[in-house]
Amino acid sequence: MDQRRVDAFFDVFRRIRDGEALPTVPVRRQRELGLVLHADTFFGEGPAAADPGEARGAGGSTPIDPVTAREQAQASAERSAVNVLLVDHAGVLHRVVRLPKAPPGGWTRRLLDEAVRARLGDLPPLSCESYSPTVAIAEHVRARNPRCTGYDCPRRAARCDLDHDTPWPRGPTDAINLGPRCRRQHEIKTRGLVRTQLHPDGSVDHRMLTGMILTTRPEPLPGYAPGEGYGKDAADCG
Repeated sequence: MDQRRVDAFFDVFRRIRDGEALPTVPVRRQRELGLVLHADTFFGEGPAAADPGEARGAGGSTPIDPVTAREQAQASAERSAVNVLLVDHAGVLHRVVRLPKAPPGGWTRRLLDEAVRARLGDLPPLSCESYSPTVAIAEHVRARNPRCTGYDCPRRAARCDLDHDTPWPRGPTDAINLGPRCRRQHEIKTRGLVRTQLHPDGSVDHRMLTGMILTTRPEPLPGYAPGEGYGKDAADCG
């Protein structure tokens, strides 16, 4: 079943990448599909070179073997723009940098590093004065939390509300105060049946009426899961 999901994902992914019209995939929803992998996997070298990629948006997150992920990501980068996720040593997302399609000959580490550094000076802010978040804020929040931040919901972030953890206008419209929350979980929070605290790394503490606290955390990015190249278990093992 997992292999069939992967095959179906890449069939849709290739058709969208190649510009083929898909009546069942409206333009506004195309960006729900995505292939995420560590830079080491993309270039085939480094501690995370053998770690799997991840297909997002085809009914959930599905692991992709590193060879397939590398081939598909490199082919896609030659034809379309890519998002580079900048993270710290623990895999916590700090910025999303959008780059155009790869230069002739494809991306190298040096070229990719130079392109990202050149964009850092004019990235849009991750805060705004209005109630509705900007595209940059929404992309950051959904990249950090690909699923609903509720304690019992697997719904994809693209199908969730972007909820102000501290209600607006008391709370700002920024990446630190926004998280994807499905309509049901949003209503539970609005009615005061649960109190939440969103942290900068995307984790959320849920305090129930009983006083019990449940914490949800974002799925680790490829390369940062336990046992992977930069995962905690791998680091502990030296």
